[in-house]
Amino acid sequence: ELAFAGLPEVVVDDRELRRDGPTYTIDTLTELRADWPQAELFLQIGADQAAAFHIWRRAQDIVNLAIISIAARADVSGAATQFDIEDPLPGLRVPPGRVRVLPLPPMPHSATEVRRRAAAGLAIDHLVAPAVAGYIAKHHLYQSAR
Repeated sequence: ELAFAGLPEVVVDDRELRRDGPTYTIDTLTELRADWPQAELFLQIGADQAAAFHIWRRAQDIVNLAIISIAARADVSGAATQFDIEDPLPGLRVPPGRVRVLPLPPMPHSATEVRRRAAAGLAIDHLVAPAVAGYIAKHHLYQSAR
């Protein structure tokens, strides 16, 4: 919520946090479809997840419910991620128009790096929104008990 606070057209949906037990993307998309039957649903994933998408629970149903937007990001050296644009979701039948590739600029830090830096007590305010950095620091997130 803090990261999207400045974007009035964005709604952060916390239904997965409120759900008991394991939560799966297909469950969330099914609920969203029931809540907004006319909405066009988009699922944004990284190229790494696209490669493993075929093992997600009910992957084919996900493709049928939502347009899959794949973030294909180059690394800091400029090398593209391992991603086959001709077969973006290997092992699935993908109807035309159900996958969109989102070319993104290189980023020097991943979410894993942000968590590692926070755990080490290093600054992350240049990597995440200031409100997010403040929340992580205030609640000592990603730090192990000492």
